Amino acid sequence: MNKIREIIEEIIGHLVTYDDDLIIDEADIGRATTKFTIRMNAADFGKLLGKRSATFKAVRYLLERMAMGTGRAVVYELITPDDKTPKTKAPFQPDPEFDAAPFRDLLQRLASQVLKQEGVFEVQQSDDETSTTFELSVPRIYRSRMDDAERAPALPTSLDVLFQAMGRNSGRVINVTVAWK
Repeated sequence: MNKIREIIEEIIGHLVTYDDDLIIDEADIGRATTKFTIRMNAADFGKLLGKRSATFKAVRYLLERMAMGTGRAVVYELITPDDKTPKTKAPFQPDPEFDAAPFRDLLQRLASQVLKQEGVFEVQQSDDETSTTFELSVPRIYRSRMDDAERAPALPTSLDVLFQAMGRNSGRVINVTVAWK
């Protein structure tokens, strides 16, 4: 579960402002379940959840897909901060110093972990003044693994939702698309 924990820490690290307050605990429950408990600053809680919990659902979906085939289930617990003060949403501020490389690397690692295959994905990047678009090229043979009719959202949607949320927190509009080659 070390790879999953590393990716959880990296993803949530991109979503929060107060990363010093972020605590992620991992515990084995029984023989086949790992529980991740996530605590964070109250001001960051809404960023992890996202609108209608879309961001957290995307994170959970991707990490559960990564755990498939390991023989272990993964469960999550979010600890609601005690601070109930109203939070004001800061306006989006583009970051002229934005570095897309860590996000590109994370996208490649996520795709490799979820589909249990390394080196078959290409990521193309296009940039303008305030946005970055990553196009993940996937061989057609993996399409059946990416379309999960039983569970929503599908992987391409989860990737896009997650990277949009990370981009908002990093001063960049980030979009992810999937192309079948």
